[in-house]
Amino acid sequence: MHYLRNQKNYKILETQEKVNRLIDKKLEYKIIKNAIIVPHIGCFDSNKNFIDGTWLHETTSFEFDNKYIENSIHIKKAVYIGCFAGIWGHCITDNIKRFWFLSSKFFKDYSTEPILYTMVNNIPLPNNFHKISEILVPNNVELKEIQETFIVDELIIPDVSIYSSQNDGKLFYKEFLECLNKIENNYLKPNFTKTFEKIYLSRTKLKSHLEYGEIIIEKIFKQVGFEIIYPETLSFEQQIHLFQNCKYFASLEGSGAHNSIFCKPETKVFILRKSDSINPYQILIDKISNTKTSYIDSNLSIMNSKKKPWTGPFFVYQTKSLINVFKDEFNIVLNSHFPIFEFIKYIIDGLFYHFLNFLRFIHHLFWRK
Repeated sequence: MHYLRNQKNYKILETQEKVNRLIDKKLEYKIIKNAIIVPHIGCFDSNKNFIDGTWLHETTSFEFDNKYIENSIHIKKAVYIGCFAGIWGHCITDNIKRFWFLSSKFFKDYSTEPILYTMVNNIPLPNNFHKISEILVPNNVELKEIQETFIVDELIIPDVSIYSSQNDGKLFYKEFLECLNKIENNYLKPNFTKTFEKIYLSRTKLKSHLEYGEIIIEKIFKQVGFEIIYPETLSFEQQIHLFQNCKYFASLEGSGAHNSIFCKPETKVFILRKSDSINPYQILIDKISNTKTSYIDSNLSIMNSKKKPWTGPFFVYQTKSLINVFKDEFNIVLNSHFPIFEFIKYIIDGLFYHFLNFLRFIHHLFWRK
């Protein structure tokens, strides 16, 4: 059951929930002759056409620029394992969608070749992604980030195990589920971490915290019996253990909420929407993990970017939708409250945030080299 104010969002959710699906098809790989790998972009074929799916998202294309090959490295053969992002939500979805290949029967023919990847930008990969890599990447295999353009006589590009289609939603394959199972099974052993029936994942201790009002949301969840979890203070092993053993999982929409992918089927998941945009990755994760997920309108993020709604800043508060969740799920009645002073701070900081972005735009426009 969802708690949304806008009927349009109900329809979007229902549509996405229907089209996201498991595809019963064996993944393979393709060999591209005279391929070109460009840092932060992906791969081009010998005709300088962009190869779909070699950037972070599918159905995104780039035009070739001859300056890409002004300084390049030539090698005979390599495996392209993907375009990575240093954001946790992508680390457990897009970044690993070709890792199935490293455990497949195909890999033995290419295990001695360089395994190459590029980054979307300069945001470094989080430590927990390296933990995942230790599980999914064979011990004798090293992933190498490209810093310059590579021209490869024979480039092996594995199929992706998650595919974002413009018309058919997000498709996933059993190879992706197998990778997830490897991660989860690695942490099935007894763990010293205390577990909790109800957990709320908070971002309030992060330096890059752009969610105004979450400290109040956090207190409300604690009041109704949720344990407040700060993922960055725990090891990856501890986090997985908590996610696998909770019955209720709550988080603001975003990378933190994507951790519900590690929850057991039928876990009740509460996604507090911090903007009016729908995050398609979360809907995919709900499908993969088979959780009972409710989306809850919890924001008045009027300063949030409309073009890039994932960037913030966000304002979340105790909405009627959230109050109804506590009443329906836990038979707890809370009074409505709007934190006016926190909202004023959000408006002032939001104006300053957008002013700085405007100055950056002007600088880029007139003083770029």
